[in-house]
Amino acid sequence: MFYNQVRILSLCFGVGMATMNVTPLLAANRSTPVADPSSLGSRPIAPSSLAQAAAPDGSLSNGIYHYGQSDQPEEIGSEYLIFRVTGDRVVGAIYLPRSEFSCFTGTLEAQQLRLAIIDPYNPNEVYPFAIALQDTAVANAGGLIQQSTSLEGYHPIAEIDANHQRLLEVCGTNRR
Repeated sequence: MFYNQVRILSLCFGVGMATMNVTPLLAANRSTPVADPSSLGSRPIAPSSLAQAAAPDGSLSNGIYHYGQSDQPEEIGSEYLIFRVTGDRVVGAIYLPRSEFSCFTGTLEAQQLRLAIIDPYNPNEVYPFAIALQDTAVANAGGLIQQSTSLEGYHPIAEIDANHQRLLEVCGTNRR
C-alpha cells in the first residue's frame, strides 16, 4: 500500500514538474484543452454547485467535493482532489495546480474512499489508492452537535470554478 502511495505522489509530482499547463492527456483527442486555473481567475459557480457538506450521518452526501493538502486553493506544490459523489460511486481528478492531472473512479466506503487512479500516460495502468475518512463532531453555541466528514490529510476547499467543472467532465467521460 505504501509503495502505491509513494508511486502515485511521485507520478503527480513528476507530472507537475514536467509541464506548466493543464492538459488532459486522457482526453487528448478532444479539441478543447482544459485551461490553466490561474487564467480563469476566481469565478465561482452557482451556490447550489459549491462543495457539499457532509450528510447527517457523517458520510459524504451526493455532490461535488474539493479537497487540498493546503487549506488554500491552487497553492503550487500542493495536491488537490476534485470529485463527484453519487451514491457510493466517486469520479474525479487528482491534480497539482498548473499541471496535468490523473482521473480516478472509486467507491465511498464506511471509513475510506477506495480509488483507482488512472495513469495519464498509460490509461490501461490503474493504481489503487485509499484515503481515510475522518468524522468530527462539533457542538455549537446552542448545544447542537454538527457532524462533518473530511479526508485524512486534506482540507475542504469551498471554491469550485469552471476549470474544476471541466476536470469532472473529462474524468466522467473517460472513466473506465
